[in-house]
Amino acid sequence: MLSNLRQKFLRNIAVIAHVDHGKTTLVNSILTQRGNYTKSMDSLDLEQERGITILSKVTGIPYKDYLINFVDTPGHADFGGQVERVMSIVDGCLLVVCATEGPMPQTRYVLSKAIAAGLKPIVVMNKLDRPTAKPGEVESRIFDLFCSLNVSEHQLSYPLLYASGRSGWVDRELKGPRENCDPLLETIINEVDPPKEKETGPFRMLITMTETNPHFGKYMIGKVNQGEVKLGDDIHLIGSQGVKETGKITKIQKTLGSERIDVNKGIAGDIILVSGVNGQVNDTVSHVENTEKLNAIPIDEPTMTLRIRANDSPYNSQEGTKNTIGAIKKRLYEEAENDLALVVREGNNCVEVSGRGELHLGILVENLRREDFEMTIEPPIILTKILEDGTVVEPIEEVVIESPQEFALPLTEAFLNRLATFIDQKDISATHSRVIFHIPTRAMMGFKPKLLSITKGNMTIESHVKTYSPYKGALRRRQQGVVVATHKGNCTEYGINHLEEKGQAFITPGQKVYEGMIIGETTVEDEIVLNPNKEKRLTNVRSAMRDENIKLSPVKTFTVEEAFAYINEDELVEITPKSIRLRKKILDQESRKRARKSNA
Repeated sequence: MLSNLRQKFLRNIAVIAHVDHGKTTLVNSILTQRGNYTKSMDSLDLEQERGITILSKVTGIPYKDYLINFVDTPGHADFGGQVERVMSIVDGCLLVVCATEGPMPQTRYVLSKAIAAGLKPIVVMNKLDRPTAKPGEVESRIFDLFCSLNVSEHQLSYPLLYASGRSGWVDRELKGPRENCDPLLETIINEVDPPKEKETGPFRMLITMTETNPHFGKYMIGKVNQGEVKLGDDIHLIGSQGVKETGKITKIQKTLGSERIDVNKGIAGDIILVSGVNGQVNDTVSHVENTEKLNAIPIDEPTMTLRIRANDSPYNSQEGTKNTIGAIKKRLYEEAENDLALVVREGNNCVEVSGRGELHLGILVENLRREDFEMTIEPPIILTKILEDGTVVEPIEEVVIESPQEFALPLTEAFLNRLATFIDQKDISATHSRVIFHIPTRAMMGFKPKLLSITKGNMTIESHVKTYSPYKGALRRRQQGVVVATHKGNCTEYGINHLEEKGQAFITPGQKVYEGMIIGETTVEDEIVLNPNKEKRLTNVRSAMRDENIKLSPVKTFTVEEAFAYINEDELVEITPKSIRLRKKILDQESRKRARKSNA
């Protein structure tokens, strides 16, 4: 089929949704029914651990005489750069909405990107197997969402399907036979137009993604914009400054399920992988007869910057093998080649990396530590803008919280204390309400644990950058004080028990600490110092037995993004493949005192 593929039998469609509304599960069910090619589109370890899509992925599904290219996209706004790239290579979109939650803030975000790209949407109401499903109400909310966007009449006449990705069925009617996902494939063929790329003329393609293969070098992934490409064709790479490199096509591949299939040619409108030159995202790969560069994909600006330095703690190079600033810089520049939402710059003995938010940058750093890197990270910097009239504006997030109604008032008080603006409150059931706030991005840093405490963990929270507003004034990053270690060594139960008398511990018995390392949290605003390695002096059998009966409370642990959101301006996060440690910038206690006096 692939060797005789014609453009009129191609369909390219993006699958978009809010986080955890089931789009990846739905695509996996289709794959299973069409030949059991793969168990999951989410192939990265972090995607499977966190249950989210991080990287966009393309897979082709043969159906009758057609080849449908599904492009799975992230649902979190922090990975919006992936969504924006995908919109340039598809001809339609599949909007998946949970039949219980309905449209959420990031549903609006991903749909707005598709609408702006002029795509015709197909709506799938998913998770109808849940007893909490509210199809009638959710259908009305979906229509209201479309009406609130700048949609054309063609886009507003969207088909609506009903589905359960987990159970493996899609139907055109709410009470359909619920047999398989074929009605979805039929709808895609009938509703999504085939590609309209020019089939004649010299080959050219805009690179939208890249991959590195140990045997064939770099793969460049994109949609053929014009003509066709064959093995051995002479090509060149066109960047913003003109021709960058020349070469020959050494490999052309297609993805079917999780399998890569070698093909002899790629046709206009198809999504393919090619190798032969060392291209980057937004470069143009073309036949040597063509010298015109294709238009680059516009990307939203980053909102947050991390400064990453080499690890200089007393335990540096003990847990990782890549610790030099040169190695870190090289790896970050490589990542920025494929992730257009990342901006990397050299700083003063550091590398500055800017991205879309906590999760975006946290996933990046987590990937680095899994690749055996060590580093230290400074507190995040929220990126502001200066308007022509000199006004400083900062990113404002729209935060939507659903929780039991009894928590609506304390949640509102907590938000108003952090420079937020109350927008709306609505009862969504007899027991739960939805509250919406607009709040500066910097005020959300490290705020979620407080909200979880208020609601006793019984809430869902979603946010995305809504707009920019004038700077709203100073705000303390953290209300709590910290407990700082005074000695290097291994912690003891006795030392941690003494720490718990002052607050919440971050460390466990036997854990290695050093002077200046943050080992706990206290309600006292100022810093407290303590030696967690202290042994209890034993004088008789009774005291020894009493020491064995020490009962320690569970310790507070941090993910990468939680750690850098927690620290203050005079603190750092030490990241290694095995540990996440919080520390003071100045480790020596007396030096810190002198620095505080000097700053005062």
